[in-house]
Amino acid sequence: MNRNITKAFLNVLQNTIDKPFSLEIDQQVKRCTLDYLGATLSGVKALKENSASLIELYGEVPNGCNIIGLSNRVSVETAALINGLHSHVTEMDDGTRFGMIHPGAPVFSALLPVAQKFNASGDDFIRGVVIGYEAALRLANSMQPSHYKKGYHPTATCGSIGAALGIAAMLNYSFSETEKVLGAVAVSAAGTLKVVEKGSMLKPINVGRAAVLAIQSAFIGQAEFSVPDDVLSGKTGLFSMLCDSVDEGVLLGEARKDYWINSIYFKPYAACRHAHPAIEAALHLKNKFCVDLDRIEKIKLVTYEGLEGRHDNLEANCISSAKMSIPYSVAIALFNEDAGVRSFTDSEINNYVIKGLARKFLLVGCNNYTKQIPEKRSGELTIFLKDGSKFSKEIIYPKGEPENPLTDDDLIEKFRDLTKYGEFKSSYAENMMNCVKNLSDRFDELFLSFNYNS
Repeated sequence: MNRNITKAFLNVLQNTIDKPFSLEIDQQVKRCTLDYLGATLSGVKALKENSASLIELYGEVPNGCNIIGLSNRVSVETAALINGLHSHVTEMDDGTRFGMIHPGAPVFSALLPVAQKFNASGDDFIRGVVIGYEAALRLANSMQPSHYKKGYHPTATCGSIGAALGIAAMLNYSFSETEKVLGAVAVSAAGTLKVVEKGSMLKPINVGRAAVLAIQSAFIGQAEFSVPDDVLSGKTGLFSMLCDSVDEGVLLGEARKDYWINSIYFKPYAACRHAHPAIEAALHLKNKFCVDLDRIEKIKLVTYEGLEGRHDNLEANCISSAKMSIPYSVAIALFNEDAGVRSFTDSEINNYVIKGLARKFLLVGCNNYTKQIPEKRSGELTIFLKDGSKFSKEIIYPKGEPENPLTDDDLIEKFRDLTKYGEFKSSYAENMMNCVKNLSDRFDELFLSFNYNS
């Protein structure tokens, strides 16, 4: 890279800001916002005791920022941290197969409290979200697959950068200020996939910390700190540290589907996205052939390489590890004929039938599927029965992908289901949803809708 790749990247983002956003992009931002809020409200229940401890430790701030789904007012950074934890813990937040990143959780967790603090308009917020996704997804996809293979968690690394640049766009930073923001966040972005190992509850911590780092970096960008020249390049630049090579065509070229925010998927199942093709295949086979679980001899998934050792654990000792395990997720789906947020509970994790099914699972990496990445992240699941018969189903695009999308009605149903799971009143959920539907006109009301008094 002989040119200043950092300035070239920022110019691409500036060109995106300068283009008028269509009604379709406004609608996509609303879809992403609603999906984020539903995932976050489900996480309030999942981390109730942990979050209460954090709020007590950090302390409340009169007239501070709202935590979504709680009545506490806290500092802007504390709100970002706790919202970030809640948004990712139930594994219901959006993502993309291009880059293997969950952009919504860090971007919204950072932008919303900053927007409240600085009274940003709804239109400013929409611009910030689009740029946050654009930056995070361009970076994540341009560094794959080596970024992931090195053990980095793109949601933490690229998510923090996208969120920081989203804040800069939302608050109308100058090009020079935005360059300082990128310099500050790029030298600090971190987070490893060690968090997905069994027994760990730290995966959502990566999201919360990414949101906090984004806010800190955005503020540093206006505080006149000088930053390294071309922070993305050089022997100690971001790219040299986090990946083996960079696809400049992805980083600087035309966006997928006009804007990268259109490349995301929305999750129907409460497990790691790597598990979704297998979950969907299992549900299809169970429904079509009425498979008797006692008759299952073996379950085999042939899929893309790179999941072995990270997502093929045959044992799970907590909900977090079960969500990261394809064998456990498939076993839960077969047992419950569902893989939603209610299916992943302590009782299910300890169910002897589910444990037995998970131990019968075999994951096989296949080069033919690997070569299709990132255009397709697919696989074929086969259930072998004790009588010698077998049933197979290949899933190319699991439900929620742009090629097999959740409709607006699907997303509304998902939001209502997640808020009900979180034990929020239906009137509370409907008010929040109406604010999202009218994001430009009712953005101020959205923050008031976050406050929940049971």
